[in-house]
Amino acid sequence: MFRESSVFAVAIFLVMASSAVAREKSPTEVRAVSQEYADCVVQRRPELAREAILSNVNNEKIENQYRRLIIGNCLVRANDGEGARMSFGGDLYRYALAGALIRLDLQNHVPRSFENVPTLTHLPAITPDPDLMSRTDRKGRKYREAVSKSGAVRILSLYGECVVRNDPQNSYNLAIAEVGSAEEAQSFAKLQQSFGACLNNDGQVAFNKSTLKGVVNVNYYRLAMAMQHGNKTETKGSEVTQ
Repeated sequence: MFRESSVFAVAIFLVMASSAVAREKSPTEVRAVSQEYADCVVQRRPELAREAILSNVNNEKIENQYRRLIIGNCLVRANDGEGARMSFGGDLYRYALAGALIRLDLQNHVPRSFENVPTLTHLPAITPDPDLMSRTDRKGRKYREAVSKSGAVRILSLYGECVVRNDPQNSYNLAIAEVGSAEEAQSFAKLQQSFGACLNNDGQVAFNKSTLKGVVNVNYYRLAMAMQHGNKTETKGSEVTQ
């Protein structure tokens, strides 16, 4: 069902103090640094992080409109004082922030069911424009990539909501587990039935751990906050529907 892979992983390169040569971290190291980095950011700017996740904006808008959630010294701290640069692909920054918010805001919060919480809204996929889809130039290629990405993000988001609703307890356990720990491995194993049941086809789909844990994080946090706030959350004076 899942594999440890760097295909969709956060790209992190450490610049070693004794060398000008950068080295790429392993997938497990990448996930660990990502988690520690997000925890640091959320501890410093919790309200802004909550707004970003509960407003249901995509990863690109978070990086562009919530620049204050990108904190360089949090990354240095997560890398044990080593210099680094980090870029997030897909929806990974949103995933990391949601996990950190669960660990901060929802300690010991494990509802037996989200049955009474209405279905979440999910980021829409781009409706393809035939003219742009048929273009062979750079603009056409970028447009096709954007269409594909938006569709994948939506499918994954819907999938994550299904998994969390099927098994809130182990979804929560996965979100709070340390990367690479026995608790994380146990949570992944216990969620196998839900991972399979929520697929829309009978084939085998390979997800990496960053993606699986991420879609669980975002959907668990949104469902839990919707339950706590009567299915709506106030964000800077404006109502944000879950």
